[in-house]
Amino acid sequence: MKLKQTFLLLPLVLAAGCVSSPQQDYGDVGASAFNKVVGNWIGHSHDKLLVAWGVPRDEALLSDGKKLLQYEGQADLPVGKDRYQRMTCEVSVMLGKDGMVSAVRGKGSGCVDQSPMMQHFPKP
Repeated sequence: MKLKQTFLLLPLVLAAGCVSSPQQDYGDVGASAFNKVVGNWIGHSHDKLLVAWGVPRDEALLSDGKKLLQYEGQADLPVGKDRYQRMTCEVSVMLGKDGMVSAVRGKGSGCVDQSPMMQHFPKP
């Protein structure tokens, strides 16, 4: 039961982080290339994002009329003979009432420069 409650609260927690900072907010994303790619989406339309990134994994309509979209990318990187490391990158995109991207936030081991995750999040 607690696990279900955690999943129900997760979108609200992520939304609160995006709503609290109206300018570009990249959370714990540390690499400049990833920041440039996802940051370029601020000011672009929801339709353009959907065409480039596809349908989000999850979305939520907030009480103030804004919308939060959740995207995820995964890749298995070779780290030795017959050994792989899974990298993930979760990106939250906040849309304003006008349907334009207003904030972007990435989190995960794959949200880095030169990551195979970059193919999941193309430039506008």
